[in-house]
Amino acid sequence: MSFEIPSDVERHIQRHMALGGYASPEDVLRDALEVLDQFTHTAAEQDAEFQATVEAVREGLADFEAGRMRPLRVLIDEARHAENSENA
Repeated sequence: MSFEIPSDVERHIQRHMALGGYASPEDVLRDALEVLDQFTHTAAEQDAEFQATVEAVREGLADFEAGRMRPLRVLIDEARHAENSENA
């Protein structure tokens, strides 16, 4: 594949080559595309995590509205009691 690189992109490539670590423009572009792939994948993962969090909050609200909840203090006390029973 051949294509014309715009002058501003070429300046970026040349700058990265001058800083070292890249022997050719292809190496710079390869790394740039890998970072783009990671960013795109990460954005998709973040969106999935956000959607999962929204669903968990909805479930929690439904439990609250249905009266299926216990105060945090009670849960902490129960956990401490269970831990003390195991250690006794």
